[in-house]
Amino acid sequence: MPCMPVATLEGGETGVATSSGMAAILCAILTFVGAGEHVLCSDEIYGATAFLLETELIRLGIDCSFVPFHSSESIEEVKDIIADLESGLGML
Repeated sequence: MPCMPVATLEGGETGVATSSGMAAILCAILTFVGAGEHVLCSDEIYGATAFLLETELIRLGIDCSFVPFHSSESIEEVKDIIADLESGLGML
């Protein structure tokens, strides 16, 4: 498996190789979140990620809401945090 050397270098047990960043994001979310659960996401994410969360996850029964990154909304029951930066920030 081509991802095993990377997992070993990072101190992990195994890894998953995806063909794109969007596939990696979807794989990561679906690993931890299932139907009937809720994703809390920053409102400052890459447009394609927002589209994925707003449209495709709904079809799988996963709800999503977008909040300011500095929001004081309670996150006591949050399972995982996935951060996504807008592309092109380094090109400004």
